[in-house]
Amino acid sequence: VTIATLELDSTFYYACVPKKNRNVFLTAEIKNTSEFPLLSGNASIYLNSAFSSTTSIERIDIGETIKRSLGTDPGIKVEYKPVKSTYEKKLGVVSSNVYEQVILVKNNKNEAIVMTIYEQIPKSTNENINIKLILPEIREESEEKTAKEHDGKDKIGAKLNKLNNLEWKIQLAPDEEKELTVKWSIDYPQNESLEYYESEIKEAAIKPFKF
Repeated sequence: VTIATLELDSTFYYACVPKKNRNVFLTAEIKNTSEFPLLSGNASIYLNSAFSSTTSIERIDIGETIKRSLGTDPGIKVEYKPVKSTYEKKLGVVSSNVYEQVILVKNNKNEAIVMTIYEQIPKSTNENINIKLILPEIREESEEKTAKEHDGKDKIGAKLNKLNNLEWKIQLAPDEEKELTVKWSIDYPQNESLEYYESEIKEAAIKPFKF
């Protein structure tokens, strides 16, 4: 017995972590704007009239919002170029490594999209190591807060999250390609060497010196 047929607007989010996976993942955010609560149970997901996957939903009361993954979207291509690194000695007893990562993003869809690129930025655990993000320019926290208060959404641009990972939100027109450059420098004493490792909380970090 069909109780009701509902049409609910969805907001789509595209995200990619190219260092780990070049696929672009699509997530839908759906708000129950109807006069009916949605009961928990199994659900089938269709994307552009084609079956995508099955899922389960919890009870969704009137006005509540849920997010559901819609899998990968092959209409967006991401290319992760090999990282470039340079070494130089600065005045005094400081060495500096500069790293540059280029990411190419191409929107092959016939509609504009907004997507977020996530990139790990090293985090120092030693006071003698100084890490500076050169590119891209980071949004101020106050600017981000004002944007969320205005429309509840993140602004286009880059920011560092609590785990020191870069979140770069970009907008792509149909058939548009963008080149993103992530660049950072690491200064450390010349008589020491650096060793990188990935911590248990999945953030990029730098192991302390081995004296």
